Amino acid sequence: QETTLPIGVEGFDVEIDVRLFVTIAFPIDFSTYVPADWRTHTVATPGGQAVQFEVTVDALMDVFVPTDPSELDGFMEAQAQVQGQTRTIPASELPSWAREGYTFITDDNVIGAAYVGEYAGTPCVLGARFPAEFGDGFAPRAQLIRDQWRWSDGTPLVP
Repeated sequence: QETTLPIGVEGFDVEIDVRLFVTIAFPIDFSTYVPADWRTHTVATPGGQAVQFEVTVDALMDVFVPTDPSELDGFMEAQAQVQGQTRTIPASELPSWAREGYTFITDDNVIGAAYVGEYAGTPCVLGARFPAEFGDGFAPRAQLIRDQWRWSDGTPLVP
């Protein structure tokens, strides 16, 4: 299903083409609209499964479900050590399904965020990262994916 939806780019509302994405054979069922020029794919690894919404290899948003939930213990601390400058997101700013989150900017000027939590008893990590020069185009498109995201029970990703 394709349609157009508005996003804010550099202070202006712009209509972009989007397509509906619905998970198939993924541990957590959800749907969202994705910019039509972004690639979507599911990746299976020995460590778990991920759905990726990708502009380039360096500019993407993903949700990861680990095979072993204990792999998420200490995930944020390990990521924070690798990422460069980080800011922990206060609990009052986290979506209801997330138990922790942070934003980061690397020494290579890559910006991003990650949230660890669970939905319907299934642990997951939702992340996004992009080169700073992609900011004006990437950030509003990633926000559209988050805003349109609905878990299988109809609950939005971020109420």
